[in-house]
Amino acid sequence: MLRATLAVAKGLSAGPAGPKVRSSDGSAQGAASFLVTFGRTGPRPAAPSWTRRTGEGIAISATVRDIMTTSVVAVRRDASFKEMADMLRRRRISAFPVLDDAGRVIGVVSAGDFLVKEAVQADSASVLAALRHIREDDKAAGITAGDLMTKPAITIGPEASAAAAARLMYDRRVKRLPVVNQAGKLLGILSRVDILAVFARPDSDIRDEIMLRVLPGLLAAPENIEVAVRNGIVTLSGELPAGESSALVAAARHVEGVVAVRDRLYGSRRD
Repeated sequence: MLRATLAVAKGLSAGPAGPKVRSSDGSAQGAASFLVTFGRTGPRPAAPSWTRRTGEGIAISATVRDIMTTSVVAVRRDASFKEMADMLRRRRISAFPVLDDAGRVIGVVSAGDFLVKEAVQADSASVLAALRHIREDDKAAGITAGDLMTKPAITIGPEASAAAAARLMYDRRVKRLPVVNQAGKLLGILSRVDILAVFARPDSDIRDEIMLRVLPGLLAAPENIEVAVRNGIVTLSGELPAGESSALVAAARHVEGVVAVRDRLYGSRRD
């Protein structure tokens, strides 16, 4: 199964017969099957791998690749309503990326898209309700992924920062982002829960980054500043020339994993 699933991720080529994937009843299907799974199999690591380090030994910003989910269920545009609904329920997931024949992401079908059909049918007896749903009639009549999907898909690349992904989700009001390569092919998926992984960063790593990168980059005398971190909350204390404390506090807030910054800095003593 691993060979087949990786082949799908790399472009739908797993030997002459095409990739072997599984339909919703668990039976093996050929390349024409519309339900595919791919990516890393087995349990997800307990902690994200974003504590990569630079030459100075400091953690750098997490990227989408570091925190995305790589075990994904995707569907072809001709996947049926019934089979998708069953897969959502059995896999306990809330959405599918929709792929074209080349494996490129062309849309997303979410549980909310399925609810449109139920809501419109329930309101069909009411004229006012029907007017309210008039723009959703086509989706409510849909029977395949291509009919139901929201398009174009809002996607992100694997090297984008976690912060950029969070902004995109917030700005576009989406709950998940398919992660694609430059060719538009699916690599993984990023959810709101995945974004929260950055706040699992150890306090010691946060303190190291502030001490070894932030302070030397802003201050002429970084040794005058004490940094304490507990539960992601950074406390800055010590003597600092007037006007520099706000810049330091702002920089500390932007360090990955920081929940809040407490300013205990005081201005330089004057003769």
